[in-house]
Amino acid sequence: MWVVRSIDYLVAKLQRKFPTHGVMDSFGVVYPQYWLQFDAKESFHNHLDVIKATFCHPKKLGNSDIEWVLKVLSTTSFGIQQSMVKMAMKSNVGVVMAKSHDMNPLMRLQCTLSTSIMFTCSFVKYFKLVKIAMV
Repeated sequence: MWVVRSIDYLVAKLQRKFPTHGVMDSFGVVYPQYWLQFDAKESFHNHLDVIKATFCHPKKLGNSDIEWVLKVLSTTSFGIQQSMVKMAMKSNVGVVMAKSHDMNPLMRLQCTLSTSIMFTCSFVKYFKLVKIAMV
């Protein structure tokens, strides 16, 4: 009986530490393969809403009312950057996916976008989201 309770406790603890399936699915927007889907532009907003709900608001740490985890991303910045991100992703995905398989497509896309000062300055929150997704 003790083993079953311990396992249940560990499973519950792990579930609290990791994002839900919906959040994990929403991270798909940073991958070039996502932008090859026929409904990518439409579902992008839904995925971004899930990301905003998860990472753009401060959260309580444990049961305490005093300790807070600060928000990781900015809702305003995502709103401003989302149309430019869609355009950049759609225009670069073909080139990135057509290259040889010497590098993961996500890494290849980030390297491509990172070479442009305009992209790195304009998509600061997007690049932060990519780092979160990769972790």
